[in-house]
Amino acid sequence: MGNKLSCTSKSQGLEAAYRGQASPGHSSSKQQANGPTRPLDTDSTTQQNEGPSSQQHQQQQQKNGQQLNHQLSKQPPATQNNEANNSSVPDKEFQGSQSLPGNHPENEAVTKQQNLQQKPTRPMLGQNERSSLRLIDQALEDKRSEDLPKRHALVALSQKIVEKTPPKEEKEEEKTMTTTMTATMTTTTTTTTSNQDDQPTAMEEGCIPDDFNLKVKAAMSDLQAKYGNFELEKPDIVLVMSGWNKILGWETMWKEACWFRWRILVARAAAAKIDPRHGGIKDGGGGETKTTDAPYPRMTKEMAAKIARKLVEENQDPIAHCFGTRLWDGQNMLLALFDEQVRSLCPHLQTVQREAYRNVTDDRGAAFGLTLEYTTAKEFFRLFAVMGLQPKHYVTLCEAFIWTMETHNPYAKEEDLEEFEKPPKESVFGRFVAQHVAKPGIKSLVDTRLEMATPLYCQLLPEVWALAKDGGSMSVGESFYSCLLSEFPELLDYFARADMDSLAHHIILALDLMVKYPSMVGNPDSSFRTVTKHLGEVHRELGIETDAYPKIFVALLKILKPFFVSFAKTKNKQGNPLKVSQLEDGIALLFADTMSFTFYPMLREEMLCQKATEFLQQAAEELNWSQSQLSKRILQVKLEISSHGTYEHTTEEIELGARLAWRNSVKCVGRISWNTLMVRDCRHVETPGGIIDEIQKHLELATAGTNLQSVMTVFRPRKPDEAWGIRFWSEQLVRYACYEDPKDSSKWIGDRANQHLTDFLITRGLWTPPPPEKRTNHDILPVVFKMPGREKPIVHQFDPKYMDEAPIEHPTNPKIKEMGHRWGTVPVIAAFHLNIGGVSYGAFPFNGWFCSTEIVRDLMERYCDFNERCAEAFGIDVKTHPMYEARVAHELDVAILHSFKKAGYTIVDPKTVAEQFQTHCKREQKLGRECPAQWSWIGGLFGPINKTWHIEMRDFRKEPQYEYCCSMLSVTGEDEYFGDDRVSIYGGLGEEEQVDMDVQLQENFSVPRVLIAYGSETGAAEAAASRLSRVLRLCKPVVYNLNRVAGLEIIKKMRITHMLVLCSTFGKGMPPTNAQKFFKTEIPSDMLGETKVAVLALGSSQYPDFCKAGKDVERILINAGGKKLTPLTTADEAVDSPGTVNQWIKLVKSIVLPQGLETAIEASMSCENEPLRYMMKWSTVSDVNPVAGTCVRPVEESSPCKMNEELLVDGDISSRSTRRIAFDIPPGSSYVTGDHLAVYPLNSMEVVRRFVSCFKKEIELISTEQKVDLASSNVVDWALQQRIEIDCIDNGSALPATLPFDTPITLSAALQESVGLSISESSAADIFGVVLKYLPRGGPALDKDQELKEFVERGAHVLEGGKGAGVQDDMDTLLSKYPTVVDLLETFTPVIARLSKDPIPMAELLAILPRLQPRLYSISSSSKESPDVVEISVGVVHANTTFGVHIAGVCSNYLAMLKPGVDRAKIAIRTSSFRGPADMLKTPMIMVGAGTGLAPMMGFLRDRALVLRQGVAEEECHLFFGCRSHEERIYRDLIEGWENDKVLKLHLAMSRAPDMPKMYVQHKIRDQGEMLYQLLTKDNCTYYVCGDANMADNCYEVLVDVLREYGQMSRAKATLFLKRMRMEERWQYDLWGISAYMDDDTYIQAKKKTAKRQANRAVAWLNRVHQTDTNEDEW
Repeated sequence: MGNKLSCTSKSQGLEAAYRGQASPGHSSSKQQANGPTRPLDTDSTTQQNEGPSSQQHQQQQQKNGQQLNHQLSKQPPATQNNEANNSSVPDKEFQGSQSLPGNHPENEAVTKQQNLQQKPTRPMLGQNERSSLRLIDQALEDKRSEDLPKRHALVALSQKIVEKTPPKEEKEEEKTMTTTMTATMTTTTTTTTSNQDDQPTAMEEGCIPDDFNLKVKAAMSDLQAKYGNFELEKPDIVLVMSGWNKILGWETMWKEACWFRWRILVARAAAAKIDPRHGGIKDGGGGETKTTDAPYPRMTKEMAAKIARKLVEENQDPIAHCFGTRLWDGQNMLLALFDEQVRSLCPHLQTVQREAYRNVTDDRGAAFGLTLEYTTAKEFFRLFAVMGLQPKHYVTLCEAFIWTMETHNPYAKEEDLEEFEKPPKESVFGRFVAQHVAKPGIKSLVDTRLEMATPLYCQLLPEVWALAKDGGSMSVGESFYSCLLSEFPELLDYFARADMDSLAHHIILALDLMVKYPSMVGNPDSSFRTVTKHLGEVHRELGIETDAYPKIFVALLKILKPFFVSFAKTKNKQGNPLKVSQLEDGIALLFADTMSFTFYPMLREEMLCQKATEFLQQAAEELNWSQSQLSKRILQVKLEISSHGTYEHTTEEIELGARLAWRNSVKCVGRISWNTLMVRDCRHVETPGGIIDEIQKHLELATAGTNLQSVMTVFRPRKPDEAWGIRFWSEQLVRYACYEDPKDSSKWIGDRANQHLTDFLITRGLWTPPPPEKRTNHDILPVVFKMPGREKPIVHQFDPKYMDEAPIEHPTNPKIKEMGHRWGTVPVIAAFHLNIGGVSYGAFPFNGWFCSTEIVRDLMERYCDFNERCAEAFGIDVKTHPMYEARVAHELDVAILHSFKKAGYTIVDPKTVAEQFQTHCKREQKLGRECPAQWSWIGGLFGPINKTWHIEMRDFRKEPQYEYCCSMLSVTGEDEYFGDDRVSIYGGLGEEEQVDMDVQLQENFSVPRVLIAYGSETGAAEAAASRLSRVLRLCKPVVYNLNRVAGLEIIKKMRITHMLVLCSTFGKGMPPTNAQKFFKTEIPSDMLGETKVAVLALGSSQYPDFCKAGKDVERILINAGGKKLTPLTTADEAVDSPGTVNQWIKLVKSIVLPQGLETAIEASMSCENEPLRYMMKWSTVSDVNPVAGTCVRPVEESSPCKMNEELLVDGDISSRSTRRIAFDIPPGSSYVTGDHLAVYPLNSMEVVRRFVSCFKKEIELISTEQKVDLASSNVVDWALQQRIEIDCIDNGSALPATLPFDTPITLSAALQESVGLSISESSAADIFGVVLKYLPRGGPALDKDQELKEFVERGAHVLEGGKGAGVQDDMDTLLSKYPTVVDLLETFTPVIARLSKDPIPMAELLAILPRLQPRLYSISSSSKESPDVVEISVGVVHANTTFGVHIAGVCSNYLAMLKPGVDRAKIAIRTSSFRGPADMLKTPMIMVGAGTGLAPMMGFLRDRALVLRQGVAEEECHLFFGCRSHEERIYRDLIEGWENDKVLKLHLAMSRAPDMPKMYVQHKIRDQGEMLYQLLTKDNCTYYVCGDANMADNCYEVLVDVLREYGQMSRAKATLFLKRMRMEERWQYDLWGISAYMDDDTYIQAKKKTAKRQANRAVAWLNRVHQTDTNEDEW
């Protein structure tokens, strides 16, 4: 990125860009002289035109604002001007004055040169266009615009202006829009400070509450009391900058420590206000605790500290509450803020000549591939104000900063240490943070509130917004989306399947909230924060990328511009000067503030995806992945991130990432062995006992044979919602205790680096050291680690046999051995971060081997009087030998090398390791990789005679990377307050840590207890649940329908840890029949406890209530206490349901049963993990009897058929037929007109025989074993009569298989009554998978058989379960060729018999075939006319696929063949919400139906005809009926009779009548538009539609057009009108999807057409808004 521009030039660039120097009516010279623009004081012209009322208002504002400004200006001025930004300036700025610093000459030259390089060449433009482009160029030159998404947005906007420039003139609104957009993108804040000539920023009376004034005063008083005079002298500045440069060498550790320390301190203060008796916050609640003069008397410091630790660990502390979704990046922002303020002390010294630590904000940009949206201190201060930080939080931040500088500052200089010992008032660091962080931060809190209290935000913008909402022919929401999608068609993909009418309404609510935002600024509990958080998640789920937000603002500004112009003219006529640009600036700021919350979830996801992609690209290069393998993995990872907020690495990726991190480690000299690192994937281990076991195994592996092996044991990463994750408090596994010397308190015994940990363990009673008389310099401390959710740390003292040590002795000097020192032989480091592709691992013990110099340094630096004692042992006079330490170091190096060699452990000397490093660098160079290195750790470590001394080293960051982490023990303050909270000493696990052996196979991992629940009407959800259970079979999941788990008591009884639900939606947003009890049963709010839940909602976007039941299930589970495992996933049948289902199953599997846990469970099994097998058990019957054509239903389970007659003229059951069928109602049942009838069909005996015939070889073998002599012709009949059972063989254990039927059962009954033989998209993968298992995947056989080759290739794609047009095409092709299992088997059973020795077992297919589901039909009879008989209208389905395979509808053909008075059928009444009006005669009725969609209308019409016999109709009933021709007018005679009797008025549409134009029902509706408008606008008019969902959509759109044309409504008002009808249950529908209608247009063709239609909903909406004609083919 090059050298950093000076902060001075950067500051001026920002100011210039924000002022908008080239915008119309602005005076740039005046602005440069007088400082930044104020919202209501744009330029000198405005000031001159202000009348007396405006001047009086400003005077009042000034008076109101004086108190706070005076409070902030009482401190003495600093001697150094703050040249970096205007938020950290001398105190005279607080009084309303400001001086802009000039540029340094060298930086000015750099700026000019870079500006010249960045300006693009453009075609000739007019003055207006040049003005807009100049502002965009100015933004691009600003360093903050190195944010890639912003930069791309600005460039794109620039090009858009060039491409769309009119020939001569530019419209005024386009010109101003571009200018304001540029200002918005280059800065997200306006400045409220001004120079001495301007009045200070004012506020309206009462806008800032008095209690906030008190808070500011209290905070400033605290700063004055603690830090005194803020002034920094020049030597102080040098000391601060020098100390900070050292901190940047450990920035990851430091920022983590400061961030969490700040949160801990703030949380303690908040906890002190909690009433321990009630658990609530005393005197108020929310993000900011209302305090009293003193803490609640019963809340002790120990209790407050304990509560604070818990709040922070659970991310429920006040700072987390303020930061909200930005909590994830809080420590980065805090570090950047401090960095900016330190560098602002001497901005002219920031242009570095050689190696140095870079500016933190630049580093973040380089690391993520894009910079964050806030990069200057002024922007951070304003963001913190908007997020809700309070004045006292900045006071606490000062304390956290000083504490972190002292405790997390390795190798601090003596002068730094001296500063730490001083009181805060005298400390340079204390005065710096108070002057340059706390004070400008508090000032920003005030300024932000003052700014939002001006009339622009409190009065003018709300007024103009009210006008905008009520004006225009289209609603604001409709206009906004119309403009957005028209101007930026690339955004159409984001809204492809969205309900645009609902979005147009919701955007108005969002803008309402945005305009109200000024009254809620800085309040984290406000509705604004709640809504923007939700909106951010919605945008993230839609996948709206962050670079779309500038385009959103362009559209918003464009639609508001006419209202701004009109409003400004009105105000100016009234004598209140107002410029359009002021309103634009104001709305720009509101938009920027709103979007700063909304877009962050997506920004976070983009950043993680970017990091993951970069790592996977590295992995592909290192592991030689193919491009397709890489693309597939990236797609899978992005899906996981989108659904789960993170992703799971494979074991291979973990291993590579760990090795690359070692290779990239700049501080490590021994990287030559990076690719020999043994990586142990233990992410599945989450119990304390398991972690201890794995550490022990690690130590054993590392020292195997004493020749050390580099080993890393990786435990699970930090989860997105965790503050810490699993963390080791022991920096290394082998650490020595440190005690105070009882003889001399100024001395110590042991390793001083561990004094803090030793004191903590002893004081808390977690470890018992040896008695004082037996304590040595090398007493091994226990290993300490902390786990999320556990209040106390885990402390374990390992057996000494695992902690190998080498006694230190010299080869020639025995006195060294007499000193009694020893050292651990394995350097197992435990306190590191490992970042792999954006995933942070905080627990991964890792060892290499020692270089002797490391041990020398540790002993000489950390052991009391060690150097002097060694010198004495070697006979060196420390008083007369100035270089005695160098000689001691050399001799000690010799001793350590000798000791390790004698003990037989690996160690390396400085000379050898330097040569190895050089060899490593050469290897890397040959491979085209530069080797990063930090000279102070490598070249400077061994001295000038070492080969690494003169090597030029470049210290740059590469990822993956190891980084030091902070001391969690110190940061959380576990050691600060003890009270009586002690725990018993234990060698392993205490009683509270004991493991539940029922849910664990071993002590080191837990097997998830999984419940899979489904709600399924057509079988799709049930089939997917079955597939999921097979994927998770190692967890032994329980699979039930939702009715069986109603009330969820099963969760506690079975101690379920994961509940996975798959639920479809039936009818009008209703749950399936086998889920209705679940919805009706009350569930306690805490029933689920900590159970994790994931929901897959299945449905079709063709229906208004898309996936409603699944969404309701998730809401119920969350309200019952469930924790989301993944966000809700919706599978749209109209587009790509199987692909979504397969991806969801893969995602859930990766989370519930990750690779590491799967491997561990398999390893724990006594036998090898084998694939599931199924075995059929036959109970044979010797006699062979003829098998009946169909099963006979038992009388008690069936109803007799009363009628079965043809409704079509010349109808034929074998080709085209519609039947009128009646049954006696089932005993004990009743129905209401409009209900549904569920029919349980039977598979035809012909199809069943064909199925069984495919397994003749298996049946003959069974009959031979049973010694049954069968003729070939009798094989099928014999098999059908046999009773069967099926066992599932799971790793040697035989259990009854989960089947769609109960066993034992005859094969005939199972196949006719229970098993679905059709192949659907939901069952295709399972069925194709079974067949593919017995077919060759390659070889000459495929080359000889084209059909076989095609099936194998296409079937493999379907099996992979991906999404996309290619996979869908494969699915469609196979379903067209093989629509049933019988078609598939008849094609490939002979092939398998020829090519494979093993045939497909029948049991294997029966185990995975779906259940034969009941079909639902709308009842066409009237419950008033015939309460004991129920009628249905059935279209008999016969169709041919695109490959000519005949399809016969299972249920319709079964019903068509029933003989009245002879046959019986199993039926059931299903309640529907489709209901007629209460008063048939007084209710206007509009009925729309096509084909058998007339069925429920017939029931309503029968009711109306019955009522009409006793009265006169006051309102009309209009029936719009569609069919092909007169021959297909079902119920013709009955309807014509009703029409004559005034029961209805018929509007007939025929699509294929001879000599007549094609006409559909929607065309008839359009023709009758005026009449329908009059009916619809009556308060009690009711609309009914039944039939295909596409037809219903088309009718809906026509009615919207009718309301727009005859009611002069906007589209938004028309859609809202119809939605109100639906809410009032006056818009009723009974619809079905494409799977039910299959005439001469095939299912596949219909599905493709529907998918295309659904995927282009946004385009269609845009066309309708613009009243563009829709393609006739879409009707």
